[in-house]
Formats: sequence, C-alpha cells, structure tokens
Amino acid sequence: MLLVLLFICTSFVLGCNEYMLMGVISDINKDLGISLSSLGLIVSLFALVYAISTPFVTIWGNRFKRHHFFMGLLTVFLIGNTLSAVAVGFWSLLFSRIVAALTAGVLISVTMVFANYAVSKKHRASAIAWIFAGFNIASIAGVPIGTFISTHFSWRLSFLAIDLVTIFVAIMFMFYLPKDTPQSNQKINVQRLIQLLKEDRIIWMAMFVMCMWAAQFSYYTYIRPILTEGMGFSTPVMNALLFVFGFCAIIGNNIGAWAANHGGQKILAPIYLVMTISQIICGCLMKASPITAFIFILVAATCSATFSATIQVNLLDIASKEYTDLLDFSSSLNPVFSNFGVFMGSFAASELINFVAIKNVVYLSAGFAFLAFLIMLKIKAVFEKY
Repeated sequence: MLLVLLFICTSFVLGCNEYMLMGVISDINKDLGISLSSLGLIVSLFALVYAISTPFVTIWGNRFKRHHFFMGLLTVFLIGNTLSAVAVGFWSLLFSRIVAALTAGVLISVTMVFANYAVSKKHRASAIAWIFAGFNIASIAGVPIGTFISTHFSWRLSFLAIDLVTIFVAIMFMFYLPKDTPQSNQKINVQRLIQLLKEDRIIWMAMFVMCMWAAQFSYYTYIRPILTEGMGFSTPVMNALLFVFGFCAIIGNNIGAWAANHGGQKILAPIYLVMTISQIICGCLMKASPITAFIFILVAATCSATFSATIQVNLLDIASKEYTDLLDFSSSLNPVFSNFGVFMGSFAASELINFVAIKNVVYLSAGFAFLAFLIMLKIKAVFEKY
C-alpha cells in the first residue's frame, strides 16, 4: 500500500510539472512578456519531446538496474523543474521544459512496470487507475495551490513547491523502491519491436489515446483564460473551480478502474459521445450561462479520465502474454501516445486562438472527442477477434 501511495505521489509531481504551466500561464505572460500563443507552443513542444524521447530513453535504460535508472531519472526531472523556476525568457523556459520532458514519460512507464510486479493481478487495474489519478490529484490540489501561490506571490515559487515534494518522494524511494523486480537483459529485437507496433490492437489504441488527449488539452491548455475571460469568473472563483475540475477527473478515473475490470473497451464508447456533446453545449452556453457551461465542461473532464486504466492494462496484458521481452517498452507506449495527443491538441489550439476567441477551442475539443468515440467502437471490434 505504501509503495502504491509513493507511485501516486510520483504521478502527482509529474502532473504538477506538466499542468502547472496552464495554471500560471497568465502570470508568466505578464512577468516574462511571452505571448499566450508562444506559451501554448511550449506546452506543445514539451509534449512532442516527451512523446518522441520516451521509447528511446526507455530502451537505453534497459542496460541499468531498474531502481537505479528510476532514481537517476527522478534526479534529472528535479533539475529540469528547478530550471523552470529560474527561467528568464522563452528559450530558458523552453529548455527547462525539454529537460523535464526527457524524463517524465520514462518515469511514469517505469512506475507502471514496478506496479505490475508489486501489485496482485486482482488489484492491478485499480492500482494503475490510482497511479493515473495522481495526475488528477495534481489538477485538484497541485495546480490550484500553484495558481494561488502564483497569483499572490510568484509563479516561480509554484515550481519550487514541486521541487520540495519531489525531494520527499525521492528520499522515500531510497528506502522502499523494489530492487529485485524481474528484468530482461536481452537486447531489444528490432523485428519484434516493429511486430509489436504493427499490431492492429496497438495501432487503434494509439489513435484513440492521441485523440482523447488532444480533446483534453485543446481546451485545458487555456483553462485559466477560458474560465476568466470566456466564462467571466473571478480569479478566486477560478481557483475553486479548478479544484472541482480535478475532483471530477478523479471520479472519471474511478469509473475507468471499474470499466477496466468489467469489459474495458466493450463498455466505454458511449462515454466519449457524451463528452463530445458536453463540449458543444459548453461552447454554446459559455457567455449566456457560464455556470451551466462549467457543469458541462465538468462532465467532459469526467469522461476524459475514464480510459487510462483500460489502455494500460491492455498494453501490459499484450506484452506479458506475447512480448515478454518488450514489457518495459510496452509500458512506455501509453505516455508516448498521450503526449503525441497533448501536442496535437495544444498545438492546434495555439494556432486556432490566433484567429478565434479562446472560448471557441472547446469546439476543437469536441471534434477530437468524436473521433475518439468512433475509434473506440473500432477497438471494441478489433479486440473481439482475439
């Protein structure tokens, strides 16, 4: 139980680091003079580096003991986050985000491998869902607290607060991180790797995950100006709403854990149609009835958190049964696909706001969510063949 809590803390600090920029984006804009569009581009490039580097760093790390590799990654992540806190302009902030991105995806994938061995199969889906819930807890507590610190003191202190939690987690892992998990010493077989990536189940899950994360980040990148400028809420109210937003995501995660144990892709598809409709209604009502619009964006946030456990369990099951030599690599695929989706959504939104009001990005989100709905129907059909 303590180990799972530490894994949740790991995803929490990773989530705080990844999402914090969205919570303090307006303050960085004022302090460093970086445009909102450029800050959105930094979010996109973080995700792109995260997605591209994760499988390569994971493969490179196979030569090391898993716990040594994990602790080294955590140290580099700490350095990257600290550099964000002391950034003085666009390029230094971008560099710090790239350093963090190089480690974040591998950290969460290695965490999933540890969890695969440390938790019984009966409780695995629930444990994985709760580890992913660490990202939602970051939305609930981390980002609102960081936004409060940024608003009343400095956005730099928000990143330094992440440092303190990271140091605490690292110290705890020195005592409790497993040091004897099974580890393949085989070199990666490129043909086997290509065979895995050509699997129709993997391809369709990749497209689904990318669309879902694009749906989320096309609006979440600009959640602060959407709530303040689009819906007209004050900054103190916005902080409270971010808390509610993250809480709904945790509810979605728990629905996802239940779904992973009761059919997964067989029962999830309608949720993403609901998400699509909710985003469209939110956009239509944003000015006329902001409270109603916020309720519908909460529905969308709940829906968008339901799939991670099912996808991760599917990836681990495929690797455990058919690609045991690629278990670590397979575990890295979910964060890879996720951050390609984050790149797609945040980049598309950063371009769109050059032409339309920020509030209209929810329609872009609805488009990605509808694609995810159609792809999930296909995934259900594909898995029925196996």
